[in-house]
Amino acid sequence: MEPDRKARKVVFGRPKQLGLPQVVKAKRSVQPQLVVRDNESPLDTFQQIFSCELAGTVLFVQRRTRPYTTKTVRRNTPESRHKILRIFQQIHHENIMCAEECYVNDGIVFAVVDHLPLTLQHLVQLCTLYPTEAQLGSIIAQILNGITYLATEDFEHQALTCKNILLGKDGTVKIGMALNAVMDR
Repeated sequence: MEPDRKARKVVFGRPKQLGLPQVVKAKRSVQPQLVVRDNESPLDTFQQIFSCELAGTVLFVQRRTRPYTTKTVRRNTPESRHKILRIFQQIHHENIMCAEECYVNDGIVFAVVDHLPLTLQHLVQLCTLYPTEAQLGSIIAQILNGITYLATEDFEHQALTCKNILLGKDGTVKIGMALNAVMDR
């Protein structure tokens, strides 16, 4: 039987930095380890679908290979590089927007986060459907849960508004991490 000589997978672009060494350095930390990819653009890995304003400018992307889920990429300024990486490395909570991985390219930090398509502002201003008492209670409980976590980690969110409370289609509520709004106490 003659072996198949066609390549099954072709890799384009620059060599990719593996996240494994960073995970090993974490020494089995209880909290997930943030993978930071230096000198890589997220657009090497993801394909941009569109961009919009959603608690800041975001790109909606899908992986170039196996595009099953939509992710959101948030761009941060070069001046905030060290602060944003430190915040994303320290904060891991179900009701706080956390980065799954970060790409650093020309000093700019691109954070890949979960896709949360709405803000509380959308719900308050644009919808004719109002949340039920139980739904409203769930939203408030999740916001308070996130604020409590920030306080226990010695952080303070100084600009909590409807614009930076993000909502998922499944009822998930997360507090957006506006960089100038999250401060050490």
